[in-house]
Amino acid sequence: MLCAVGDLIPADAVVIQCNDLKTDESALTGESDLMKKGPTTDPLLLSGKRRSLCTVTVLASGVAQWKNVGL
Repeated sequence: MLCAVGDLIPADAVVIQCNDLKTDESALTGESDLMKKGPTTDPLLLSGKRRSLCTVTVLASGVAQWKNVGL
């Protein structure tokens, strides 16, 4: 999956490879700080979250009614 800065993540996914990935999860966690993500540190990306500048390779794990958000 390839996204530009500020794009919404289109599907739940697991990070396979990245360099300095950070996401805005303030709607979910209430924290205004960007959350650092990576294959070994918090690899789960939830759909609908905005991401910051980086290149990321992921494996999509859910879309539509099969997403984790709202369960």
